Amino acid sequence: MQLIVVTLNDPNDWKDTENLLNYGFENFKYRKIVSKGDVLKVLPVYNGRQQRISLTASSDVYLPVGDNEFSTLKIKFMVPAYFYAPIYKGTKLGYAAIYVGEKRIALVDLLASESIDEDKSNLIGILKSII
Repeated sequence: MQLIVVTLNDPNDWKDTENLLNYGFENFKYRKIVSKGDVLKVLPVYNGRQQRISLTASSDVYLPVGDNEFSTLKIKFMVPAYFYAPIYKGTKLGYAAIYVGEKRIALVDLLASESIDEDKSNLIGILKSII
């Protein structure tokens, strides 16, 4: 983790810079919050050969988080309640917002972990293929 300190018109510039850097390194750690490929949510799929789809993180998320903030991290999902097949692997299906308390600090896209074909063996699938 790298920190930058800027002081303006500070009569004790060097000492204050040292104190601020020490505080930052002692109280904050650069932590991996989400790993690329982690399954973050599983949702139902209608009219598909499979009934559920796993949504995976599109990238790693690293954040400088204080020890007292780590326990307040929350993930809120911005996705529909369900999906209809077909779904293609790697398609963006929504995103996850990472919060510290009430403040949003990061976003990560949620991708389909696999392709799910339409189930044409049921009546709705047959009618859709005809139309």
